[in-house]
Amino acid sequence: MIVHCIRTASPHERLFLIEIQRRAALANTGDRDLLMAHPELIDTPAEFFAAGNVVVAECDGVVVGFATLILREDGDAELEGLFVEPSHWRQGVGRALAEAVAARAVTLGAKTLYVMGNPHAEGFYTRAGFRLDGVIETQFGNNLLLERDLTTR
Repeated sequence: MIVHCIRTASPHERLFLIEIQRRAALANTGDRDLLMAHPELIDTPAEFFAAGNVVVAECDGVVVGFATLILREDGDAELEGLFVEPSHWRQGVGRALAEAVAARAVTLGAKTLYVMGNPHAEGFYTRAGFRLDGVIETQFGNNLLLERDLTTR
C-alpha cells in the first residue's frame, strides 16, 4: 500500500473520521468489550481539528486513517490517537501517519513525542521509533507510556 497523501483534516471530516476510529477500535478484540461498555470513549474533539492537529492519510483519493497531535504544557507533544481502517492495517498507513505527526511536532518545537498506547500496540510503536518508558494505570486498565526522541531525526 502506498499512501498518496498525508494532509491536515478539515473540521467537516470529524464525524467521518470518528467512524474510522470506531471501526479500528472495535476491530481490536482486546478493546472491544471496554468500548462497547463505554462508547463515549470513541471521539475526537472538535478543538483538535480547529487547531489543525489532525492529519489524514489518503490512498487513491480515499481517506483510510488519521492521527491527532496535542501539544503538552512542557513544550513536547503527544500522539493522542492513531486509527487506520482495519482493511488497511499492516500496509504502512499507520507508520506514515506516525511520521507525519512527528514531523509536525518538530515544526512546533517539540523535542519528544509521547504516546499512551494499548499493550497490544507496543510492537507497532516500537517499529515506529518509540521506546517503552513505563506503564500507566488508568480507570480502564493499564496502558503503555512510550516516547520518541525527535532531536535525532
